[in-house]
Amino acid sequence: MPTEATPSSPEANAGQRRYWSERAGPHWVERQNVFDTMLAPHGRALLDVLQPMRGERVLDVGCGFGTTALDVARSVGDEGGVHGVDLSSAMVERARERADAAGLGNATFQVGDAQVDPLAPHTPYDAATSRFGVMFFDNPVAAFTNVRAAVRPGGRLGFVCWQGAAANPFFTIGARVLLPALLEPPPSPDPSAPGPLAFADPERVRRVLAASGWSDIAVDGRKLPVRFVGDSDVAMATALDQLMSSDLGRIAARQLDSRRLAEVIEAACGELDQNRVDDGIQFDSAIWVVSATN
Repeated sequence: MPTEATPSSPEANAGQRRYWSERAGPHWVERQNVFDTMLAPHGRALLDVLQPMRGERVLDVGCGFGTTALDVARSVGDEGGVHGVDLSSAMVERARERADAAGLGNATFQVGDAQVDPLAPHTPYDAATSRFGVMFFDNPVAAFTNVRAAVRPGGRLGFVCWQGAAANPFFTIGARVLLPALLEPPPSPDPSAPGPLAFADPERVRRVLAASGWSDIAVDGRKLPVRFVGDSDVAMATALDQLMSSDLGRIAARQLDSRRLAEVIEAACGELDQNRVDDGIQFDSAIWVVSATN
């Protein structure tokens, strides 16, 4: 189990701060359109459970480059507002640019850590939400306690997170194709460590939220597509780029000589090709749609 930093510790989420500031944040910004296309069905599922209403104020945790926040801003109207918080300055800068371009002055953003930082300026919020942004805390109980403190009594929480790797086949291509080829494979990750699959266990989600003081907790499964759209070459290049820019892909690029790396990429393309559809490449995915009340 990872050591959970105390809520006020300046070391809280230090690794994630570095990761999202130096690597993941810029990567997501560069591929904003790809991620938004991939995750569009998941964003719609989130809005279905959150049901933002006109005049409400909403907190977006791990807001990324602002896609969910901008959708919420349109729903709540000028009478309401949305405030996004993210560790990555690159993501927050892009979110602000998008809000300005869309004329959404009711969407504000800050670089910050929802586990330890004050969640100003619009407290108390009517609701808190997140599209795949709550799985990266050193101490998730502290984080959800901090979020709950910013939500009014009777306010609500709604977020989506990934189920396990076995239910998300795009996640397992790296393990099947890249991992066996590595000269020095990385250690197996702790399933509860901060990362995309940290909330794969629905019982852990319930325990964390209950320990954070949330009630009326519901964790519902949903199966949705992950799509890489475009003609044959474009979709393949996009999907392969996503695979090879993963942590395992970066390790493979460092460790393997050009011949072996080409063989691995060819094998990956073979797996991707098995998932072709008329307008690109598509994988099944499985998420938890989570809701709770303060």
